[in-house]
Amino acid sequence: MIRGYESVRKLQEGWLPALEHFMVMVMIENYSHHSPDPRETQNLQEEQPYAQAIIKHYLAGKPFLFNAIEIV
Repeated sequence: MIRGYESVRKLQEGWLPALEHFMVMVMIENYSHHSPDPRETQNLQEEQPYAQAIIKHYLAGKPFLFNAIEIV
């Protein structure tokens, strides 16, 4: 997708951290939206290992998009 986009328009420098910031922001917004609904509780709990791995990498300043990250 990135290569396809860049074949039309060059991305600005620092695009990957900006995209990661946006992804974390959307993830937090999504959790905030769905968490009040009790029907969503089980799915949200099941997603926690993935969300926590992403947040840990993000807070440590480690890139997580397009990289394999370990789910603990």
